[in-house]
Amino acid sequence: MVDEGGAKARLEAAVKRLELALGRAAERSGTGTEDVKRLHREINGLESELSNAQAENDRLSEDLAQTKAKNVTLQSAMDNISTRLDGAIDDVQALLEE
Repeated sequence: MVDEGGAKARLEAAVKRLELALGRAAERSGTGTEDVKRLHREINGLESELSNAQAENDRLSEDLAQTKAKNVTLQSAMDNISTRLDGAIDDVQALLEE
């Protein structure tokens, strides 16, 4: 099963670290501009990964809901069959006792 909470927390922590690094890079002069641009690209990449992970989570949640619904249907069918088999067994036993 997907550890959504843990993955989200790790991603948020990584974004915070990047934001702090962006702040530090902005304070520097010269190559700081390139660092800021690079870090912005990394943030955009992480945001894209987060979006993909959320889409996958949504898809998996839907799959799980459908599987649970099928399970309920199968359980109901199994209960029905069990009841019918019990009835048939009782009928056979009654015939054997006659």
